Amino acid sequence: MNSLRARLFVALSLALLVALGAGGVLIYELAGSALHAELDARLDASLLSAIESANEAAARAAPAAAPGSDRELEGKDETPGSIADDPADSFVPGGPGTVAIPVTIPAGTSYARFSLFDANVSPASDIDLYVVNSANVIVAASGGATSNEEANLLNPAAGNYTVWVHGFNVPGTANFTLFRWTLGTLPAGNMTVNAPAAAVQGTTGVIGLTFNGLTPGIKYLGSVAYGGSAGLPSPTIVRVDP
Repeated sequence: MNSLRARLFVALSLALLVALGAGGVLIYELAGSALHAELDARLDASLLSAIESANEAAARAAPAAAPGSDRELEGKDETPGSIADDPADSFVPGGPGTVAIPVTIPAGTSYARFSLFDANVSPASDIDLYVVNSANVIVAASGGATSNEEANLLNPAAGNYTVWVHGFNVPGTANFTLFRWTLGTLPAGNMTVNAPAAAVQGTTGVIGLTFNGLTPGIKYLGSVAYGGSAGLPSPTIVRVDP
C-alpha cells in the first residue's frame, strides 16, 4: 500500500510533515525547540481524500489537562503524592505500594493522557501506572524500567476512572507528581494549523504549527485532526514544553 511518511523539522519555526500509512496514531513530542517522535503508527492514505484547511484543521494544545477545528493545546493537571515500595512487585489494586487517584473524564473527550516523569519523582524509583474504569477493568497501563510512564486513552467513554500508581521498585518512600491531560475538539486559540487542502497518495504534505500564549514551564498536549473523508483514523498528538 502506498503511504505518506511523517517527517519533522525544526528551523525558525516548527513544521510537521505528516506521513500517512496504515491506521493508527502519529505522536510527537515538542520540547523547547526539539521535536521527538514517540510513536509512528500510520494513517491509511487511501481513506484520506483531503486534509482540513487551516481554518478547519483540528489542532488543539493544552497544558497537562484540557481540549482544543483549531483544536487547542491543553495544559496539564498535576496531582502530587507519595508512595511506598511493593515488596512483592506485583500490582494489585489497593494492595501494598499502591496509591489510587480518582479522575473524571468528561463527555466529548477525544484523548486522555496520564504521565509520570523521572524528573518529578524523588528519590529515583521505578513507579508504574494503571488506569482502571468504573467496571474495575484495566484500560491502560505503563510499566517501564524507570518512572517515565505514560498511559493513553483514545476517545474514552465519559465517566469515573481510577489511576493507580504502583511502587514497583522504591527505596523506602518516593514523592511523585501525576500529570493529566484531557483533550476535546474545541479550539483554545493557542495553536494555529496551516495545512494543505488535500493529501495526495504517495507524496508528503507540510502542516505548519504555530503556538501563542503558552506559559514557560507548563507541559502542553494537543492534537491535529484530519478531515475530508468519513472514517478517518486517529489524530496526530503533540506535546509542547515551552
